[in-house]
Amino acid sequence: MVLLIALMACGTSEGTGDETSAPDGTADTAPSETETPDETGAPGDDSAPPSDSAPDTAPPAEDGVTWYADVSPLLQRHCTRCHQEDGLGVGDFNSYPVAAAMAEIMLSQIDAGEMPPPASDPECRDYLGAEHLVLPDDARDTLAAWIAAGAPEGDPADAVAQEGALDTLVGADAAVYPAVDYAPNFSREGNEYRCFVVDGLPEEDFYITAMHPEIDEWSVVHHIVLHTVRDGALDPAYTQPEGFDCYGGEHGAITESAIGVWAPGMLPVELPEGVGVPMRGGQRMVLEFHYYDPGDLEPGAADQSGYTFRTTELVETEAFPYTWGITDMVIPADVAAYSRTSSVQVPAGLDLTLYTVWPHMHVLGSGYELYSADQDGVERCVVASDGYDFENQYVYAFTEPFVAGPLSELEFTCTWNNSSSNDDLIHDPPVATAYGPNTEDEMCFFYGLYSYADTETGIWVGEVMRGEVALLESQLDLDLDGELVFAANFGGAGPTDIDGVSFSAAAGPAYSAASTNVPDFDEAPASLSGVETVAASLAYNTPWEPLTLEYPVEAGREYRLQLIFFENYYSRQGFRRLDVTVDGEQVISALDAHTQANTAGIVYTLDLTADDDTLSVVVEGAPGGDGYPLISGLTLEAR
Repeated sequence: MVLLIALMACGTSEGTGDETSAPDGTADTAPSETETPDETGAPGDDSAPPSDSAPDTAPPAEDGVTWYADVSPLLQRHCTRCHQEDGLGVGDFNSYPVAAAMAEIMLSQIDAGEMPPPASDPECRDYLGAEHLVLPDDARDTLAAWIAAGAPEGDPADAVAQEGALDTLVGADAAVYPAVDYAPNFSREGNEYRCFVVDGLPEEDFYITAMHPEIDEWSVVHHIVLHTVRDGALDPAYTQPEGFDCYGGEHGAITESAIGVWAPGMLPVELPEGVGVPMRGGQRMVLEFHYYDPGDLEPGAADQSGYTFRTTELVETEAFPYTWGITDMVIPADVAAYSRTSSVQVPAGLDLTLYTVWPHMHVLGSGYELYSADQDGVERCVVASDGYDFENQYVYAFTEPFVAGPLSELEFTCTWNNSSSNDDLIHDPPVATAYGPNTEDEMCFFYGLYSYADTETGIWVGEVMRGEVALLESQLDLDLDGELVFAANFGGAGPTDIDGVSFSAAAGPAYSAASTNVPDFDEAPASLSGVETVAASLAYNTPWEPLTLEYPVEAGREYRLQLIFFENYYSRQGFRRLDVTVDGEQVISALDAHTQANTAGIVYTLDLTADDDTLSVVVEGAPGGDGYPLISGLTLEAR
């Protein structure tokens, strides 16, 4: 179930948050899952109370640790991206008096594992910014020694300037912003979910190579999700300058995929040189904001935060969004460490390259890991942390992209603490908690950007029970030598004319009925179920819901059925593994419906004798894929 980045709109006050569904509906991954409860309690917060005041005069420094020489550089490197004047964290750690007054609190938070907020272990896999997000042991010892010495200030001449973590995107050449300075109303118990359709991106096709928001009013912005907008005209209700209420996923009607997400603490996402996310010229975006008032905001706070980008016209490798997750969990009450594990498998013939990973849970989340095991069983770590902070989530952009080879198993685990030892409990005493969109519910998702490359050309299929599958090496490969009864195009990329049969190029979500572009068959009867539109069979239907097609036939007559798949190589955004059933009998299991490089598509051919007056074809997502039924075209010939 490979699908970007869609931050769900995570609320903060009790029971009021709401999350949009993932870009594709987020099907559960299959087939292997495990769950592990553990009754062991988690450590509490032993934070020491703050000192009454900072020292008026710093103790004299001898040869030991001082503020200017040792502690200030340490805090600049690891803490001041949040703990600064008007920052997200408590206290300005650029100030000696403030830092000295809070030093014991800092140390107690470090020892409790609360600060810095937990991040993936860079020894699992290194990522950009790890040197700022992870505190080395010697840094903790430096702070402890400074406290023991009485927090001496030292000599300003010993100050060592440090480069802190970047909170702006260097070299941005494009940006999108709401048209107005918006004052949230916080109508949902301190929360508001507001969406703005924005434009201003390049008019010619382009690629995004880096992205990061520009935050205007830090006090109200809890998180932002960046979505692309589907082509076509928009209802004016969505395009008002003041935006629209998108609590509950209202924007899902117009968005295509989520390509970016930001929550406090996240660093800019920068892809390797030569890699970019493809965008259409003039692409419109939706900025989805979760605004939050913790209860102490000054009235009238307004915001006009936006998103900034580095772009280019050409790249060597195109990156696409993915989503892996678990949606059927129920986390028992009073369990301090409950885990669920699932996996996806890289299809045969492909290398999968991961550029970014964003693990996402809600307030019960307490740890996560993602591992890859190749065909020889060799395991490698992708991301792993035994801690998790809902208020400080990170997108990990790897210093060296992670490559998983053909048939590698990518196994991911989420762990939750649903016991009274979790200080962030919404329900206390704890209650059993299931998957859901609200903050009081839970999630387990891994989002990010990836690319793929063919290692060999072929058709990847579990089993063909009847009929045969073949590559369409060209657009003229389809064999049509019988009496053509029906031909239909269900949208999507691929050949527009095969052996004289026209498959309309007017594909996409605008289709609301099958295209019967064969002379004299414009009114050919066909019924479809399990899809929102015919084009939905390609990309917009509900995951794991079977796609059913039925056609009238003559009982006892011989027919040739051909199913055509051209989920094209350019826009591959999932592992389309399909099961196919004809007249109640399964004929294919686990067909990878993606077009290979330099081929026009895949065709499945079945010769059959009609048992009755209706031919039924059912296509459904197979375990190990992303759950999306898909078919691009169909022909039926009488023989």
